[in-house]
Amino acid sequence: MAIPIKYQRSADPAIASYDYVDLAEGTGIVALYLYSSIVVSDVKDYHLGRNAVWSADTTLDKTHTDIDYDLSPFSTPRDIKGTGFINIPYNLGDGESGYLTCKVRKWDGTNETEIASVVTNTASGASVGIFSVPITIPLTHFKIGETLRFTVGLTVVGGTAAFDYGIQPMNLTSGTMITTTSKFFCPFLLNN
Repeated sequence: MAIPIKYQRSADPAIASYDYVDLAEGTGIVALYLYSSIVVSDVKDYHLGRNAVWSADTTLDKTHTDIDYDLSPFSTPRDIKGTGFINIPYNLGDGESGYLTCKVRKWDGTNETEIASVVTNTASGASVGIFSVPITIPLTHFKIGETLRFTVGLTVVGGTAAFDYGIQPMNLTSGTMITTTSKFFCPFLLNN
């Protein structure tokens, strides 16, 4: 007579934890860092990521007027909805003024669809600070393989001096900039 083999059920690979506010709102806010990497020679890619990694750049200046930061493509369907938040440090030279236009987009590798957009206040004069603005994101579904894209457009209103914003998650000092760490706090729905 053969001895029956009994297999035990394996444990779940991860346990998700949420705080009370996350459960009440039905969203989990995920902090995503903005950073760059060098692919080949001086060719750069721009990324969103959950971990603070070393960026190829500490800051980007006013010659970088429209940069797309991409999260890795989704391996499972995901939904985002709610109020996100943007923190981007800046440094303005004397006589300079400008603002940022931040956009949340969906990218499928061919087509880009704008989901939400917000314009920061206009900063001016020799100053440092942090553009800190909320952004309202409508219910948006991402299929497997689609990418969450965060775009930063830098607009100079006047002046010829420096206008930089930080993209170094490891927070290196850069001149008088308060911090070099930029973050997009994205509201993911907890139902998936």
